[in-house]
Amino acid sequence: MAYIKLIDGAPAPYSFRQLRMDNPNVSFPKEVSDEWLSDYNVFPLSDTPPSVTDMQVMDTGAIERVKGVWTQAYSVRDKTPSEINSEIADKANSIETGSARDKAMFLLFVDMWRETNPGMTQQEVRAAVRERLRVHLTK
Repeated sequence: MAYIKLIDGAPAPYSFRQLRMDNPNVSFPKEVSDEWLSDYNVFPLSDTPPSVTDMQVMDTGAIERVKGVWTQAYSVRDKTPSEINSEIADKANSIETGSARDKAMFLLFVDMWRETNPGMTQQEVRAAVRERLRVHLTK
């Protein structure tokens, strides 16, 4: 379970382990109640992240008190075109420079592309294969 501790009125992430370390001379019961924890300004934190799709990003917000319960806030937004392109480039890179099988597949695609487009340079062929991968990965 996650907890927060109110420090000067502001919630800060906290753990039961930290509570024990901060109070070495206190004998803690095996199971503690929320009421008992509140004596130490420690409260349970409701932390349920929302689900996101591959085209979204979850941002962590502030810890807020909602209807008497300390809750971790989250926001979900669509990925920017820059984030999508960066992710696609990373995936294409991992395919090109990844496992031996991935490298072999990439080079096979490059060879096949080159056979059907003999006027292209090696660099142009690699760029074309990367673009096809980008298109495939965005579907």
